[in-house]
Amino acid sequence: AMKAAVAAGAARRFVVGDPTQRVIDALAGETLVRLANAEHQAQRGEVVVDQVVLERLADRLLLLEKRQDVTNGQTIGVVQGFASAYAVEALAAPWPPLAGSSLAPAQVRVWLLPEVYERLRRGLGNFLAELRPTVALFVRFTGIDYDNDDAAGHKLDAYIRWVQSIVARYEGTLIDLNIGDKGSYLYINFGAPLAHEDNADRAAAVALLLRALPQDLPYIEPIQIGISQGQMRAGAYGGTYHRTYGVLGDEVNMAARLMMAAEPGQILLSERARRSLSQRFAVHNLPPIRVKGKSEPAVIFALTGMQEVRSGQLTVPAYALPMIGRQDALNQAAAKLTLAAAGRGQLLGIRGEPGVGKSRLVAEILRLGAAQGFALFGGECESYGANSSYLAWQPIWRGLFGIDGAWSAPQQLTVLGDGLREIHATFPARAPLLGPLLNLAIPENEFTSSLSPRLRKTLLEELLVDCLRAFARHQPLLIVLEACQWLDPLSYDLWEAMTPAILDLPVLLVFASRLQTHETRLRAEQASKLSHYTELQLAPLTTAEAADFIVLKATQLLGSAASLSPQLVHLVTAQAEGNPFYVEELLTYLHYRGVNFQDEAALARVELPDSLQRLTLSLLDQFSESQKITVKVASVIGRLFQAAWLAGIYPELGAAVRIRADLVWLQQHELLLQEAADPELTYRFRQVIMQSVAYESLPHALKQVLHEQIGDFIERTYPDAIEQYLDLLAYHYDRSTNGEKQRSYLRRAGEAAQAEYANTV
Repeated sequence: AMKAAVAAGAARRFVVGDPTQRVIDALAGETLVRLANAEHQAQRGEVVVDQVVLERLADRLLLLEKRQDVTNGQTIGVVQGFASAYAVEALAAPWPPLAGSSLAPAQVRVWLLPEVYERLRRGLGNFLAELRPTVALFVRFTGIDYDNDDAAGHKLDAYIRWVQSIVARYEGTLIDLNIGDKGSYLYINFGAPLAHEDNADRAAAVALLLRALPQDLPYIEPIQIGISQGQMRAGAYGGTYHRTYGVLGDEVNMAARLMMAAEPGQILLSERARRSLSQRFAVHNLPPIRVKGKSEPAVIFALTGMQEVRSGQLTVPAYALPMIGRQDALNQAAAKLTLAAAGRGQLLGIRGEPGVGKSRLVAEILRLGAAQGFALFGGECESYGANSSYLAWQPIWRGLFGIDGAWSAPQQLTVLGDGLREIHATFPARAPLLGPLLNLAIPENEFTSSLSPRLRKTLLEELLVDCLRAFARHQPLLIVLEACQWLDPLSYDLWEAMTPAILDLPVLLVFASRLQTHETRLRAEQASKLSHYTELQLAPLTTAEAADFIVLKATQLLGSAASLSPQLVHLVTAQAEGNPFYVEELLTYLHYRGVNFQDEAALARVELPDSLQRLTLSLLDQFSESQKITVKVASVIGRLFQAAWLAGIYPELGAAVRIRADLVWLQQHELLLQEAADPELTYRFRQVIMQSVAYESLPHALKQVLHEQIGDFIERTYPDAIEQYLDLLAYHYDRSTNGEKQRSYLRRAGEAAQAEYANTV
């Protein structure tokens, strides 16, 4: 049961935020504090009013009792209802409805998140509601006197805009601003309405930036932050007169509890958020704490910062299981190493879908390179690092120069200067050019201070090529760049500058990337024109290879392969479709959920783990709004669907021409496969996991509506061939709320099966 509180009095209203993102309406002041105090006095199922309301409506309210607020001595009334003489009067004049044409689109747009506005504008508001794994981040801040400071609104606006700028950089969403009796708080979400596979990393990076308050916000006191992760419901909520977009769930509450438990300047993580965090972040264990709503103490962690970037060569990653398949690719890589070792520099591109095994192949190439005496260096792009120049190159060049991030700044600068001087006596004067690349604050000198940005970039690239030649004279170099689909523009320019320079050097430059983006395809086309470039495109594992990998992984988890069932191998093979990451995540998820690998019924009920949902949703969210909705409607039809059905089932998708264009785009980007041409143009989801995740992201109520609309469409379209569609009609109506048709088609489908002697035991 809910509880409610009512307070009356003056309040300050602020409209804050960047209009290009979203403006937020906020109320603040002493009246809000009294409201919160009154709410604390309420018990479940009660409506309470503060002393001001009691005094103003003394003769209109029927009270159950009065209570004393011990914090401020105010009287709180527990309301039973209105006196009969005033009941009708109180409800007689609701706020008049607002005509749809009263506000111009530009006036509406600033109040909504861009993704939400676009979906509503296209009449696709039903698809705002989704179930998806996300990360919730709560920030508590104080330092603004809303009652007595005339500049309070300007201060709040400046702070919110600064927060929005950071959150936008990491493609998160500022969901809510709340001002209350215990300070003000912000709710930020990562994963809705835009998903990423590294939501936890993005949240942690934003938390660290928010903790480091800038000098122009001196009035904000040290903040408290809580972060948690889990499955949440995203969508519209509210009533007729106030409706907004939100993301709700149990882990949202956990993040809020952790925020309140944090000390000023502290960032607390739940166990679930900690598990998804990469090793780039420094985290410390803390004693468990009691949180409201949980029967057991919560395991928590403190996020303290980023791990220092250490210098030195890469070590070959250790994998517990051998690599399955990929022998042809490994042989080609070995040939490239041989050529590079002989002083004929080589470029090797590795491209493939997420999870197909690019990093695993890179590890084997590193192992071969180490055995042949190559020095190993590597860096990895971040999905949120496209605006961070040279991020992927930083550990590579720090390693080449021998700079350890754990050293003091003066020591790092000394080592850099000595290294440059060893290459050429004039190079130390160029050290300031390396500052952004190495993430070092290097004072400008007479030579560098007057250089234009264009000239600085050119001189930097020339300097690095000269340094690379010097390093390669001492030892063959194997340099790896991973996740290059997120390579920032300056990093790519540096790559282009280095590729011709290695032709006569003992250097193998490896870059791995996904297939999906236009940029990676364009870069691959440009690289393919180089004589020393070879590309390896990794395909999914064959059925036999996938089965071998399943046996290996299950044996690792269980200690023996004896307890494997054919149903397990079939389930994982069908779901993973040759993707090694999918195989590993599915088996690990099943094992730690305690699923018996011999229990076929339990295996059939298994849902996808969060890791696969995050990865798949992050791919889906790269599409346009119409493409995303097309995928979701198609997912309800099934893995195989006819293009003509989409508009008939859900006309809001738009004209047939637009739907066709979206389907062609999805096919070109390898999400769909065309199974049949016109007149019955038919597509298939290339991966069952994409169909499954798209379907499961829909709320149950919306799925029921769509299933019924599919059934209705089949009835309308094929009235003379209903018998051919009995199984399909039974399937869709069985998942709808139309009980009459559900019973009818289930009975008819059963009778048809019985007539064919297709009884199910």
